[in-house]
Amino acid sequence: MWVSDFGGGSVARIDPTSGAVTARVPLGGQPTGVAVADGGSAWVGNLAGVVSRIDPKTNSVDAAVELPSGASMPLVARGLVWVGLQDGSVVSVDPATNKLEGGAIVVDQDVDALADSPQGIWVSTFGGSVALLDPTARRVTVKRKLPGRGSGIAVAGGSVWASDYDDALVVRLDRATGALLGAVKTGRQPRESVVAGGYLWVLDQADAAVTPIPLPAASLR
Repeated sequence: MWVSDFGGGSVARIDPTSGAVTARVPLGGQPTGVAVADGGSAWVGNLAGVVSRIDPKTNSVDAAVELPSGASMPLVARGLVWVGLQDGSVVSVDPATNKLEGGAIVVDQDVDALADSPQGIWVSTFGGSVALLDPTARRVTVKRKLPGRGSGIAVAGGSVWASDYDDALVVRLDRATGALLGAVKTGRQPRESVVAGGYLWVLDQADAAVTPIPLPAASLR
């Protein structure tokens, strides 16, 4: 497991069993999200405008791809590494060449998080929106406003779960249409989230806590 150290300009590799730090890789800048590919390579976004690839065998950077803007959470999906940028766009990197591939998809100010789904790639933005991207046509097919700024996003079954950073909510949306299905109260500043064990686990930035939200059985099918 890899964890970014935003203030320290590095990422740490942690043994999930013992919790011990087994490696620390200096990157400089301000590392943000980490996504791990099937082969074990870790891709790390950075507000310095780069996404770095870390070799799991050597615990060292083996590629650094320059980006048009600061990078938030990467997503490994559909054979590419997708990266949300502060300039409001989403770009993709081909891991075979470690180069940008295809055109940028313009969404909304400060793309914060991405999640894959059968319908396409869902993104949330600090500009206060969620959007569904067609990764082949490279265009936005659905876009919805949130009550506040969007941060984390996750997909479970028929629903999209988008964190509303300003209103202490996770908003539940239909996975295909983006229609509002409901909302759940969380900690003061919900950020990244992950689906595991029948729950949506939401990190609260204000309180350094995690809120578990039980997922409806229907949303897990």
